[in-house]
Amino acid sequence: MLIDGVEFEHGDHEVESASLISSLLSLAVLVVTLVLMAFATVCAVILLPLGLLVQGVMGTSPRRLRRGWRPVTA
Repeated sequence: MLIDGVEFEHGDHEVESASLISSLLSLAVLVVTLVLMAFATVCAVILLPLGLLVQGVMGTSPRRLRRGWRPVTA
């Protein structure tokens, strides 16, 4: 078996298991990266419209502030 330019015996299980562990680790990093990217996308899609909605409901839109309107605070 030829790994990284070094010839190993076919029955060398340590090399085979190290190669398998390296492949699984790379796959795990890829999966974690994709899951985090999907989570960030979902958060942006949900939180951005929600923030705009709250901003409109609370009366802090720039149009109202330009006219001199201020929200009532307790």
